Amino acid sequence: MGSPNYFAYGALLAFVPAAIMVMRMLRPAQAAVVLSCAGVLFLPQGTEFDLRGLPSIDKLVLVHLAILLGLIAQKADLLGRLTPQRPVEFLPWLFVLALIGGAFATAVTNQDPTPFAGTLTPYDGISITIRELLKYAVPFALGWCLFRTSRDLRTLMITIVGFGLAYSILTLWEGRMSPQLHRQLYGLHSDVFQHSYRWGGYRPAVFMTTGLAVAVQMTAVFAASVALFRARVRLGRVPSLPLVAYLGAVLVLCKSTAAILYGAGLLPALLFLRARWLSWIAVGLACLVIAYPLTRSSGSFPTQEISDAAFELNEERGGSIQFRFENEDVLLSRALERPVFGWGTKDRPAIYEPSTGEKLSTVDGYWIILLGSGGLLLWACVFGLLLLPIFRAASAIPRIRQRSDQFLLAGLSLIVAVFAVDMLPNGFFSNGVFFLTGSLFGLAGALPNQRPEATPSSPAKPSPKRAPPAPTPPKPERGRMAGMR
Repeated sequence: MGSPNYFAYGALLAFVPAAIMVMRMLRPAQAAVVLSCAGVLFLPQGTEFDLRGLPSIDKLVLVHLAILLGLIAQKADLLGRLTPQRPVEFLPWLFVLALIGGAFATAVTNQDPTPFAGTLTPYDGISITIRELLKYAVPFALGWCLFRTSRDLRTLMITIVGFGLAYSILTLWEGRMSPQLHRQLYGLHSDVFQHSYRWGGYRPAVFMTTGLAVAVQMTAVFAASVALFRARVRLGRVPSLPLVAYLGAVLVLCKSTAAILYGAGLLPALLFLRARWLSWIAVGLACLVIAYPLTRSSGSFPTQEISDAAFELNEERGGSIQFRFENEDVLLSRALERPVFGWGTKDRPAIYEPSTGEKLSTVDGYWIILLGSGGLLLWACVFGLLLLPIFRAASAIPRIRQRSDQFLLAGLSLIVAVFAVDMLPNGFFSNGVFFLTGSLFGLAGALPNQRPEATPSSPAKPSPKRAPPAPTPPKPERGRMAGMR
């Protein structure tokens, strides 16, 4: 795969002062979403700074840390919005506190040696805590405190589509020429190159971890474009319907079966259903995400039936699904040996060959990664932060007065739900989703209390002109001069 060059490290370092500068130039909400999209989509993979006693600083944690520093430097008073005002707003704080306590508990309960894996110390608890806060809590908090108004919601969705439109050019280039941009710019491939060949061509990876990460990101861009079309909000002078068609074609050319299925399911829902129904579809997907680990742990999930159905459709796809289920069974058995706080880091949750020490397990789904490393507590905290805003949005949408805001918020809720569903079979590609879910949480709490804003497409009616007042007759003259006439 190669090693990162000096430009890769320079790009990471330069992002911090750039974030402070952008936060000074733009509105806080606009600057935050621009920086989040730019960092997630364009900064290098596989490049990190190792600091002794602290977690490694890479793209995953640097982007939103830099945004936080820029916010503190320019508009630190906005962080006061994180103070809970309603009972539901105490829940994210409880998740964060449990995240901190669980990280230390994981380190303390995993100081025993295990074959072929490392041993944790209390200092590892500090490192794990800092990294988890930067991965999950910081982006969530930024979205929560910065996105509160109808204007912020439109800025968020338009920026997602705008960056996706720019990124589509790079995806089309790599789909034709092979995924080489990351190596040419940063000195290393972001993924194993052999995995990029798909359907007689190449699957683009650009500057993200894998081609699948790009495909899921383009699913979010496509869904956002359809939501904008339904809400009658345009991206500058770009025609809405051709934009939706183009981004749908780009999604197909990303050559990911799962992402294409996501897009095919979202398109008719976003086009024809009411915002309230869209929000309840998102709630249903969130319930599926919660139910899957529980049913897998109890053995009630129909893995065999799903594998058989997949084999009937495509033998290669059926073999892939069966392989995933078998690996999940092995890793789940290992995770349930320490169900509350997990096995920690340093490859402790993995399965090894007893004689050679060869790693036998392959980890795909992020839910099993969380369950193995941090136990049920870590899984509940991470997916609690991820899914709680979906339920809040479903409750808030009927109380939002402006119909365009209802559709845009429902579209954002569906985007977050699709990211969450994708974490069942696949890994964790970007913590930008926690920035989105934090934004959803803040918007769902604030929009029901706002009045509809006047838009250029519906100008206020001019008030009717009043008739000029009738002239007043002259008053009769009085006094001595009047009597002399």
